[in-house]
Amino acid sequence: MAQANADGAGTLFELLSGQERTSVAFEALISALNLGETHFFRDRRQMQTLEQRILPELIAARRNERRLRIWSAGCSTGEEAYTQAILVDRLLPERASWDVLILGTDINGEALRRARQGTYRWWSLRGNSELAQSPHLTHRDDCFEVVAHIRAMVTFAQLNLVEDVYPSSSTNTHAMDLILCRNVLLYFDQDAARSVVRRLSDALVDGGWLLVSQVEAGIPVFDGLEELPGSAIYRKAWKPGVGHEEPPRIPSVVGHEPVEHPPHRSAPQHMAEPSRPRGPAAPGWPPAYEVALQLWSATRAQDALALLEAEVGRDPLAAPLHYLYGLILLDVARPEEALAAFRRCTCADPAFVAGHLAQAGLFARAGLPDRARIALENTVHLVADRQLDDLVLERDRLTVGDVLDLVTTQRTLLGPRPRPEGSGE
Repeated sequence: MAQANADGAGTLFELLSGQERTSVAFEALISALNLGETHFFRDRRQMQTLEQRILPELIAARRNERRLRIWSAGCSTGEEAYTQAILVDRLLPERASWDVLILGTDINGEALRRARQGTYRWWSLRGNSELAQSPHLTHRDDCFEVVAHIRAMVTFAQLNLVEDVYPSSSTNTHAMDLILCRNVLLYFDQDAARSVVRRLSDALVDGGWLLVSQVEAGIPVFDGLEELPGSAIYRKAWKPGVGHEEPPRIPSVVGHEPVEHPPHRSAPQHMAEPSRPRGPAAPGWPPAYEVALQLWSATRAQDALALLEAEVGRDPLAAPLHYLYGLILLDVARPEEALAAFRRCTCADPAFVAGHLAQAGLFARAGLPDRARIALENTVHLVADRQLDDLVLERDRLTVGDVLDLVTTQRTLLGPRPRPEGSGE
């Protein structure tokens, strides 16, 4: 309402109903609804495969024409697109003599504005502290700025993936060698996701590559694409005699072995994380929950995650599975992915109290106190009419009283909400 200069909900509704989708009101709505979970070199396993197999293959195949086209679809604030630029800069020292397009698109205009600035805080480098010392970033005060020649490699544009505006030369989304569309499809229903994948496939040259997230790989929408086993990396089939020549095969030096994650470190008290479930799954919960829980308890966290990824692909509205997935991700020190899992949990079931409570701690950890407070308010609202000894999670014996105690503690540690400027209170 503030961004649209609307004096009430009714006025905002009128603005949204009567204006184009490029209006201030609509842009503000998109920004408020959009989830922007991203950082540099996200998913180390895929980035290794890109750097050590896919990009070298593409560069070898394009030596004669010296042309390379990469698209980050749903690029958010730009870290993924700049990651591709950094990889190309490393692998292609003669890049100045090549025609290289790295396109980043997103529906969120505010996110694209930040992407074009190319300025980030430590949170965007999490898990990649060595990047801070690389020649691709400069350190200024408490921020990192992408250097000019890397920024110049990337073009950003606004595009809604559910609209039939690609592939097209007018949007520069045709003849792509590589497309990354990660953690986007999971927010669409299956029919919309299938349509998006079909258009992305049409945007690829024969033999081109499509990368999605591990969670999305379980969604049955990748018709006509071949997956590298267990990688969430797909390739478009070759048509003999059509398009580019098939590239020379470069032996995979990565394979598909799991990448080790840093050892789990206990979070500070004000970022207290949910405890590992102690008992069996609640009656009526998906059977996969109990199996994954047993795997996790047997210190087989990666096997548990793989099982849950497959199950939520088949049943995206199984809130308990998203919740357990988030807990295990916390245990293996992947908090940003855990936050996304807890958000999917409450999207699937807005009344899942523990999902909101878990988000509050992770928003606090991410330095987002206002969003943490909103998650706490949602938690309190959901238990407001219940008795203190009512169980919220039967398997954990977590009661309403326990939840309210945790909320009180987190509110205290967050401190008071800052007063608006000019407030006389």
